[in-house]
Amino acid sequence: MAKAHQQFLEYLEDMDMEISVFIFPSPVSTAEEAANAVGQPLSSIVKSLIFQAGDEFLLCLVGGDRRVNEEELKRQTKKAEIKKAHPDTIRKVLGFSVGGVPPFGHSRHVSTFMDRYLFERKELFASAGSIDSLFSITPTSLRKLTKAKVAEIAS
Repeated sequence: MAKAHQQFLEYLEDMDMEISVFIFPSPVSTAEEAANAVGQPLSSIVKSLIFQAGDEFLLCLVGGDRRVNEEELKRQTKKAEIKKAHPDTIRKVLGFSVGGVPPFGHSRHVSTFMDRYLFERKELFASAGSIDSLFSITPTSLRKLTKAKVAEIAS
């Protein structure tokens, strides 16, 4: 089992959360692969996208069928410059690789934004810390666990 996936499972255990984690025989590192693996529409997949504003990291939780509107993210954060974080930086800072970044359980605090559109789904599926695992969660529980600011950050 990958170290990052184990880190995520230990986080769940420490938080005493009962969340079902699904392990797949092949990677589900893209939203399309994840949707196919769970037999759900692309909109039920949560993409965990990491942006950087100077030394601060921002986690954006958006549906698999949506893209972050960087101008709106700048407005929400009041940051002049925002860019996608480099994959090596994400792995170093958060402890997870791109395609396997979960919405919580990181090695350091990250300001989190959750796209309002995710609340249109009853059940969501997000990475469980590796490219071959997902877990299911309700939008309300995801918001509560991530302490995310809910906003229209994607289109």
